[in-house]
Amino acid sequence: MKKIKLFVLVIGVLIAQKAVFAQKNIAGYYTYKTELLASELDGTLTVKAWGKGKNKKDAMHQAYKNAVYDVLFNGLNDKLNNRPVKALVLRVNAREYYNEYFNKFFQDGGDYNKFVNKRDGKQEVTMGKKKSEAQVTCGVVLLVNIPKLQKELKKENIIL
Repeated sequence: MKKIKLFVLVIGVLIAQKAVFAQKNIAGYYTYKTELLASELDGTLTVKAWGKGKNKKDAMHQAYKNAVYDVLFNGLNDKLNNRPVKALVLRVNAREYYNEYFNKFFQDGGDYNKFVNKRDGKQEVTMGKKKSEAQVTCGVVLLVNIPKLQKELKKENIIL
């Protein structure tokens, strides 16, 4: 009888432990949106972007891509001034229409890196790191150079 009680107690503790730690593990699966933090006088935007990857380095590279992608195609929400910032590329299905250009643009080590960098040149993750069983989610504060990005898109005849 003691063995059965001990077995039930151990199973109960394991179930309770799994319930406590389950909340921590789902953080990596939550979808975080890129947010506008500030607009600089030179046209550069300070954004908070999140990325997911198998390790911290991959997640940070994905955050860079997500920041540029959102500026190009989705626009940003300015929570401070309650005004949305329009996407740079307004053409419907532009990502698919200019598929060849944007596939090259967003490949690892691609041209998107020219238009985004960390605020103040810091090398560490500035907004946080969340880990699940399968992936890491990192958030960073980045500067996106809008004038330089617009110049590139005009040169490629993607925007007017």
